[in-house]
Formats: sequence, C-alpha cells, structure tokens
Amino acid sequence: MMLGKLEEMVLLSLLRAGPKSPASKVYEILTERAQTEKSFGSVYTTLDRLVKKQFITEKQVENADKKGRTRRYFTISAQGTQALSESMQATNALAYGIMPGGPVEVPT
Repeated sequence: MMLGKLEEMVLLSLLRAGPKSPASKVYEILTERAQTEKSFGSVYTTLDRLVKKQFITEKQVENADKKGRTRRYFTISAQGTQALSESMQATNALAYGIMPGGPVEVPT
C-alpha cells in the first residue's frame, strides 16, 4: 500500500522520535526537521489514519498529565516500517537520475 507524502513524513518523524512517542513530539520533529508548516490537527489526523491502517500502534494512558487527561503514545509497527520502506524506494526510483544531487542509485 502506498503512502501519502504527509503519512510518509509522519512515519519518518515517529521513527526519529522513538517508540511510545506522543503526537506533540512527532509534530515537533516534523516541523523542525522538514521545515514545514503543517497544522498540529493535520498531523494528529494522520496519526489516527495510520493507526487505522495498522502502520502504527497506540497506547492510551489515563491521567497521564497534571490535568488528568488521557495521553496517546504512538509506535511504528512492522507493517508501517515495510510500507515506509516501499514508499521511499518507489520515490527514489522515480527521482533517480533526474534530480541534481538526488537520491542514491536504487538497485534493480
């Protein structure tokens, strides 16, 4: 299954954030590293969509903050890692040879 660009970016940010990361950490990494202005809501919605696709797992912890709210923590799944790898390979295969300073050669 192919990923949308934001899904790909969110999965990469989640990998960088590490297992059991809150949405706020994923958002922070995405906006800092990708230097993009995505809304927190769009990232949160993308995390929900990736949970439904079983590309990430979530753990809900009740009373996780000072206000007693439930916090959600996300971890990429094996299916998510596979989908991300396939998506990035497809993108690199298309871009190879046409992008100055582009991606490394994709083996055939």
